[in-house]
Amino acid sequence: MKTYHLYFYFLKIILLIIIGLTGLNVIKKDSKIYILVHTIFKISLALFLIFFFSINNSAKECLNIHDRILFIIAGVILFLFSIKTLNI
Repeated sequence: MKTYHLYFYFLKIILLIIIGLTGLNVIKKDSKIYILVHTIFKISLALFLIFFFSINNSAKECLNIHDRILFIIAGVILFLFSIKTLNI
């Protein structure tokens, strides 16, 4: 198991806990912890899309260049939208 697998399992568990606590009305959707976890998850997913499809050799072998470029652009757009929601 690679390190990015462990990182995404950790993020999934935290996201499920936050969704469960939000569903039980323990945490509000406008609370800082909810916004922080969602932003970290979106930024991590965006960086994963960008780096995995630009660096990984197995992705280069099974996808053509146009598909890889589409995934990288999707990662960049998700990253920019995530930064915009931070109001920086």
